[in-house]
Amino acid sequence: MAEHHNMPLIASTATSVMIEHAAAGTSKIHVGSGGIMLPNHAPLVIAEQFGTLESLFPGRIDLGLGELLVLINVLHML
Repeated sequence: MAEHHNMPLIASTATSVMIEHAAAGTSKIHVGSGGIMLPNHAPLVIAEQFGTLESLFPGRIDLGLGELLVLINVLHML
């Protein structure tokens, strides 16, 4: 799942909540984040959230991480 903000028709600002909802509705599918930008979040909170998800749904949670610096550098070049 992708994390997006300030988009009224997209309900994915709380990635871990959406992943939990999707995983609870299935029994085998892997569910995960497309890329949580760590500069926007406290790393310990993300680790705790995804550790909890992994405990609830063993072997089915994938965590994708990213860094916002790449986007900031691209925007400065424009």
